[in-house]
Amino acid sequence: NRWLLERIGKLAASTMLQWLECSDTGVAERSRAYGFFPDVDRDDGSLEGLCAAIAEKSFDAMIEGKAFLLTDTGELRQSGGSIVIPDRLFDVWSAEQVSVFLDDECRPVFSHYVSESDREKLIHWGVIKTLGKENLLHVLLTKHLPKPKNWRCLLNLWAYVAPEMTGYRSR
Repeated sequence: NRWLLERIGKLAASTMLQWLECSDTGVAERSRAYGFFPDVDRDDGSLEGLCAAIAEKSFDAMIEGKAFLLTDTGELRQSGGSIVIPDRLFDVWSAEQVSVFLDDECRPVFSHYVSESDREKLIHWGVIKTLGKENLLHVLLTKHLPKPKNWRCLLNLWAYVAPEMTGYRSR
């Protein structure tokens, strides 16, 4: 049974990697491959939990050292080689600009087509980092960023940060 569970983990990893590497399809379609990415409680002592942990460990071993993070431009990066940004920022600047502004390492932006639940799995595994609104607010207060390309983009930026910038503050 252990052998079969390990094979299931390897098959899921192999299928996900092949789907991600299929450059003939678009980024949106390739982003769906993360549905194969497991996220189980490895400390669950039940029979179901033990079986799931065996399959997940096999999956983990199969993807170790491989490029499996799909960027918004369709490239694949290894663990830690991409960042997640708030979807709202795609309506303000390009993904490349946001990467340069928010990330000191200038890592490419992770595909925004990946579902929220699949992103959460990757974050839980610690293979990807999220840069949120706090990061953006810090950068806006400490650096001079280029203005968005048009008024609509500037309005989108303001709508995103306004609640934190205009809130009542007692002294």
